[in-house]
Amino acid sequence: MDSEEFRQRGREMVDYIIEYMETLGERRVTPSIEPGYLRELIPKNAPNKGEKWKEIMSDVETKIMPGVAHWQHPRFHAYFPSGNSFPSILGDMLSDGIGAIGFSWAASPACTELETIVLDWLGQMIGLPQEFLSFSDGNSKGGGVMQSSASECVLVSLLAARAQKIKELKVVHPFTEDGVLLSKLVAYCSREAHSCVEKAAMIAFTKLRILEADEDLSLRGATLAKAIEEDRALGLVPFFVSATLGTTSCVSFDNLAEIGPVAKEAGAWLHVDAAYAGNAFICPEFKYLMEGIEYATSFNTNPNKWLLTNFDCSTMWVKDRFKLTQAMVVDPLYLQHSHSDKAIDYRHWGIPLSRRFRALKLWFVIRNYGVEGLQNYIRQHCRLAKRFELLVKADERFEVCNNVRMGLVCFRVKGEDQLNRKLLSKINASGKLHMVPACIHGRFVIRFCVCAQDAKDSDIEYAWKVISDFATELLDDESVDEKSQIKLTNEEANDEEFVQHVGNLEISELIDLMEKVQFPMQKNHSKPAMSRHPLTFQVLAQCKTTKAKCSLMTLPHHVVETPVFMPVGTQGSLKGIIPEQLEQLNCQIMLGNTYHLGNRPGPDLLESCGGLHNFMGWPRNLLTDSGGFQMVSLLDLAEITEEGVKFKSPYDGSECLLTPERSIEIQNAIGADIIMQLDDVVSSTVSGPRVEEAMHRTTRWLDRCLKAHKRPESQNLFPIVQGGLDPKLRTESAKQLMEREVAGFAVGGLSGGEGKDQFWRMVHLSTDLLPNDKPRYLMGVGFATDLVVCCALGCDMFDCVFPTRTARFGCALVDSGQLNLKLKLFGQDFRPIDEKCDCSTCRRYTRAYLHTVATIETVACNLITVHNVAYQLRLMRNIRESIMNGTFVEFIFNFMDTMYPKKDFPVWATDALRAVNVDLIDRTKEQNPDS
Repeated sequence: MDSEEFRQRGREMVDYIIEYMETLGERRVTPSIEPGYLRELIPKNAPNKGEKWKEIMSDVETKIMPGVAHWQHPRFHAYFPSGNSFPSILGDMLSDGIGAIGFSWAASPACTELETIVLDWLGQMIGLPQEFLSFSDGNSKGGGVMQSSASECVLVSLLAARAQKIKELKVVHPFTEDGVLLSKLVAYCSREAHSCVEKAAMIAFTKLRILEADEDLSLRGATLAKAIEEDRALGLVPFFVSATLGTTSCVSFDNLAEIGPVAKEAGAWLHVDAAYAGNAFICPEFKYLMEGIEYATSFNTNPNKWLLTNFDCSTMWVKDRFKLTQAMVVDPLYLQHSHSDKAIDYRHWGIPLSRRFRALKLWFVIRNYGVEGLQNYIRQHCRLAKRFELLVKADERFEVCNNVRMGLVCFRVKGEDQLNRKLLSKINASGKLHMVPACIHGRFVIRFCVCAQDAKDSDIEYAWKVISDFATELLDDESVDEKSQIKLTNEEANDEEFVQHVGNLEISELIDLMEKVQFPMQKNHSKPAMSRHPLTFQVLAQCKTTKAKCSLMTLPHHVVETPVFMPVGTQGSLKGIIPEQLEQLNCQIMLGNTYHLGNRPGPDLLESCGGLHNFMGWPRNLLTDSGGFQMVSLLDLAEITEEGVKFKSPYDGSECLLTPERSIEIQNAIGADIIMQLDDVVSSTVSGPRVEEAMHRTTRWLDRCLKAHKRPESQNLFPIVQGGLDPKLRTESAKQLMEREVAGFAVGGLSGGEGKDQFWRMVHLSTDLLPNDKPRYLMGVGFATDLVVCCALGCDMFDCVFPTRTARFGCALVDSGQLNLKLKLFGQDFRPIDEKCDCSTCRRYTRAYLHTVATIETVACNLITVHNVAYQLRLMRNIRESIMNGTFVEFIFNFMDTMYPKKDFPVWATDALRAVNVDLIDRTKEQNPDS
């Protein structure tokens, strides 16, 4: 192959790699082959003459790919991530092109020096003590090196520790053979440590004592101290302790702060293996897990696991490189050079002599992504793991078996180990997912790791559906197997025993049983019916101070985490943003308007194409209002009677009648997951008999809506609490609606111009009345302060046109309020709208650019809308996380301080929060005693 062909084939290979990555989801995640499959496909002897490149690449696809386990597959959840990114691939390509063997500085100066610099970069990012860095000061003895794997890091550390301890013992016992001294050495690790520690001890011919971890699978200082004391009493010499931060089985963390002083007192080398979790320490929120790192002698982590860098790339640091190299130095004349006294020679830092230019790919990755980009990647994996954890906890058949702090969730079906073995075996055999097991506290568990570089919420949902479906099938089979173990003949049992057993079976179980014992019956193979409502609502966490709660609401098209904000798409589209962008923002549910959709495109067209989901290409949940709000917003076009609402169409002036029955008929055609009753809406500023009339009529119309509802198996109908600003009417309305069998409730008739003091009191009253175990939807609320306060008041769902409407006027939402990007002060501001926001707008565009196009170019509407919706969704996510973490009150304080830096909190918000035990004023006085 000459240079011209290489140029051509190189481009083709890049195209092949890109196509492979982009279409990976279409392949089976693991191969369906048997050992030895390739021997039958590849000739027994190598070709005598060269073959054409096209033939070679053809064999890659037809012979190699069928046997590949696709570690980058979005359904691959085994082991840990296998680092991969385009910058890293390019780094390896350049390294291979240079072809240097950098065993010494003289062999390739740049190879050595870039490795030293990049290891200092990464050490600083992780937060290692200065003693571990090469350039921390002029007299530093520390430094970093790249090894081939974490196993090599552990082995090299143990060999160095062994050499150091024998050297120390020789001072005391100068005439004792090294072999005798070696027989006295003992190393320590936890039972949760990686198997490479045991292998390293085998290679080094040293004793290894494996210690039990505590209930959190953490090795504690007292356990180590007791073991050392016992071994010293037997005349053994402790020389090496291997601690783990982020164990392979469940990502547990040994207690360095306790282990460190014990190892130091014993004179033992303390190595810290953080192969996976160490990468996460570049995020400030995870650094607390490194407490005690100052006691470590050496430390390793694998960027080829969780830092987007391809294998092999294991990074290791030591406090004293001379103690490491003394165990490894072999210095023949042909490897010596004139700069040995001034430069690092990495051949002395490990077992191999030859070294690739591995630093290039890590350098490329860090520079291309930046620290923030890498932090965002790790945080996304951790967020997705938390999402999977919530899904597991929401299903009472399963249990979570580890403390989920990073990207790994260990779970199991409640029951015997054999049941979980069967479940994992069936899932893996299907090729739909790939996971591996672990043993935690003697129990078989399944490990689910977020691995794919660009993992998405949809991947988590798909994985959980596969797991849940296989579990359902397996548990049903197990149930039938158990219940089929009865005697069915007169010779084996009497009739009374048979009747008593069969009488305890459900109909479906009886059918399965009769088929199993050869009584064939006709079965309906349609999908099993859902529960009474196609909605499940599980409260995951309840704030101990306020009424806020975090829940999982499972609907036919998607799982919704609450509290949730729903963007409003009046006619099946949000102004300024497309459904695909909403999905990328992880919007879980959006809202459509029945009145407008009923006019255009109309229910007939929507029904003919299978509903609004299909019509607009939206795969997630939809909620539709009933059209009742138009009674207020289009009052000059409407006439309200007991029969319904007569409208004049704003489109063509024609008259139409919207009855409760017609509203439900339209919503059934739309196919939304949640539909609303038609209610009699009056302005929130109206008082007197009209409010009471509307409240009672709303209840009567609810009964008509429930009777007209033709799709209760796939659509949830919510009633709407009315009653204006009258507490007695609100209370009566809520009580009437709760007498009906419904899946959730909406609070309506507010946010229509009433005073905020009246608003929050009606919300507070409504959530006190409505059940906590069903979703509570506060209609028409979308300002950030309102969302935070109303979450504290106990609301779960919100909607508003505000974030999209304000975007059309050039205003962007930020933690401190709004930025009017039309103002001249942004004309030369080259920052993103929000430096903490990871939406596509903030990643690419500046305030100056948006100022230039705001309200002038249509693209500005899209860009600002994307950001505003992202802001709302991120706000709700932060609220949910704070509730789950038990820090919601602290979140409120931080939010209000940022939104109102002068502490000029709105009086209504202060009063509302005080009603749920959060006092902004007293807390402010504590912070500012002179105020």
